Amino acid sequence: MRYGYFSEDSREYIITRPDTPRPWVNYLFNDSYHAIISQTAGGFSYCRDPKFNRIHRYERMLSDRPGRYLFLRDEKTMATWSATWQPMMRRYQKFRAVHGLGYTSISSQYFDIATQLTFFVPPEDACEVCLVEITNRSTGYRELKLFPYIDFVAGDAQMEIDYPNIMSLYNRAGYYSDLNAIIAYKQPHPTRQVESYAWFATSEKVHGYDCSRETFLGRYGELVRPQMVLNGACTNSSACGEDMIGLFEQRVTLSPGEKARFVLLTGFIDNDQLPPLPALQKDHETFLPFLPSPAGKEKIQAVISRYLAVEKAEETLQYVKNLWRGKTDTLVIETPDTDVDRMTNLWG
Repeated sequence: MRYGYFSEDSREYIITRPDTPRPWVNYLFNDSYHAIISQTAGGFSYCRDPKFNRIHRYERMLSDRPGRYLFLRDEKTMATWSATWQPMMRRYQKFRAVHGLGYTSISSQYFDIATQLTFFVPPEDACEVCLVEITNRSTGYRELKLFPYIDFVAGDAQMEIDYPNIMSLYNRAGYYSDLNAIIAYKQPHPTRQVESYAWFATSEKVHGYDCSRETFLGRYGELVRPQMVLNGACTNSSACGEDMIGLFEQRVTLSPGEKARFVLLTGFIDNDQLPPLPALQKDHETFLPFLPSPAGKEKIQAVISRYLAVEKAEETLQYVKNLWRGKTDTLVIETPDTDVDRMTNLWG
């Protein structure tokens, strides 16, 4: 069975159906930030070290979940689906995933709504960018709710696997309106400083958010039918001592043929300038939240200002493509075997 093919110039691998035998992944990276992403947006990211500085939760290679998802809900029919096939796995009208040098783009169409998510890692900052485009292919107006979603580890991935009942107790996540971002971190004890933060931001107005995984999924819920998407509204939950996520509720109304575009950012910062330790409550032990220091917030805001606009994201994406073309055009071989040329010149 054929699942995909190389483009004519071999610079892209085009996947024509989402249910490949195993997740087919691309590696997007710079010197500090690495993102592994499959044809259905599964995978994970980390900063410098995949064990200690894991950003995303990734539970199973076979299921290819969780991932970087965009859930959609039609407000008239209450139909729900996910833009990258996973995790709701609807029967799409169209599907196409492209793994290129430095980027991955996933396009689909369901219920006459076309979506395209393009992921890439800028050359310098510890973050990944997702450029989103949504097009109304129907003949009527469409009112949609959008739910961008990631699942946080924000720390030691191996400890998360070995001691899930303990590590979740350290989790803290909340929405910060001044950044229009969700920040997640681990705080093992109120007397121990927070070493790093993972964060998730959107360029669009946020009508709601959730940071609690259980609240999002619902009790006994799962990603194939998350309760908040079915309900069509977030609850503005934070996370404290439980599994944590980043989820936004966004709204868009599209006339026939109209497009909407926005940017999602995921990133990581070290807490170089630690804030003072908060005082403990005397009457009972309380895990008071460690907010990012002013310097930490400035670092996040600086990254946001560089990429969290469609025009800036497009410029950076083109720069990344040109950067990789420059690297691969430096030395080129030509042999009678196309596969050897392709692997040596581009993908090896």
